Amino acid sequence: MKHVYLFFTALLFANTATAQFTFDMPGATETYVTGINDGAEIVGYFTDAGGATKAFFYNGTDTVIVQYNGHNTWFEGINNLGKVAGYYNPTGSGNDFHVFTYNTANGQFTLVPGLDGHEFTKVHGINDEGVLSGDFKNSGFRKFFTYSTANGLNSVGYNLSQNPTYGGHKTTSTGYVTGYFINGSIYTGFIWKGV
Repeated sequence: MKHVYLFFTALLFANTATAQFTFDMPGATETYVTGINDGAEIVGYFTDAGGATKAFFYNGTDTVIVQYNGHNTWFEGINNLGKVAGYYNPTGSGNDFHVFTYNTANGQFTLVPGLDGHEFTKVHGINDEGVLSGDFKNSGFRKFFTYSTANGLNSVGYNLSQNPTYGGHKTTSTGYVTGYFINGSIYTGFIWKGV
């Protein structure tokens, strides 16, 4: 694994408790920070100059850059136990994504085959119980899901108001999931309880 150090710019305001950090992965054309846990461990992904998408994990000291078997790879969320939710694209096709979890302690990937069989499957969050949440396309609609090893896939066609629904941007340990749905040109946020 390759270790790269992130460059930080910190802006501290004298009369507030606000701090802002910016990330710029060396050689990247785009960098996205997509998850942070209570220990300030950070995950995200970037596109390099050659067009490849690579995931990264930053623990406060080192940055680990990851590609699953050399494929475009995205890290989206991290829980307080250091487990990361992500996905990869093995074919380069725009709709062929496969979900995994990644253990930051040992660098081990665990594939989640229970989420295969849908188009555009993307995971966005993972809580401390290991419940994954995200969205996929099925029967022509975007639907959000939760998934756990114990309970499997829970999608029940969550397609709010029969509109494209994107979910799982945050999954709490108390069972709440956030997301949004699109009705025409109107984007409406939601909070769903049921994990």
